[in-house]
Amino acid sequence: MKMTVAELDPAVTQAAVEQMWLDPKAANLRILHQDARRALSALDRSERFDVVFGDAFHDIAVPAHLVTREFHGELAARLSEGGFYAVNVVDLGSDPRFLFALVKTLRLDFPAVEVWKTLDEMDETGRVTFIVLASARPTRETRIASLRGLARAW
Repeated sequence: MKMTVAELDPAVTQAAVEQMWLDPKAANLRILHQDARRALSALDRSERFDVVFGDAFHDIAVPAHLVTREFHGELAARLSEGGFYAVNVVDLGSDPRFLFALVKTLRLDFPAVEVWKTLDEMDETGRVTFIVLASARPTRETRIASLRGLARAW
């Protein structure tokens, strides 16, 4: 498996090396220290991805240029057959307006858009973590549980 990581801040990569045992010289790993949208645009157009995971935040907000129709269209065109885009979203559990807007925008370029949320309650701020999956077809799963790390179910 080959991985391409777009990480804007080299200090984040360094923290992963020092505290999470990341080997930045691994043969299957390519790290691009630039914005995800710029990195995707700079890569060879024939390159396809099985999974693209978006986990970019400024405080709790996803940067605006990563939730546009233009970016989603480029992502959709770069996915392999059966590939999907997963994006981490934090929003208010009682009124997730950003989440709804993101889903509406994704549906313009992806036939299947699913929202997964943790089965836990909201945190003390009322926020909930959602994973939004966008692809050519829906998943077959109805529940996902973590096998390692924090005991979570989606």
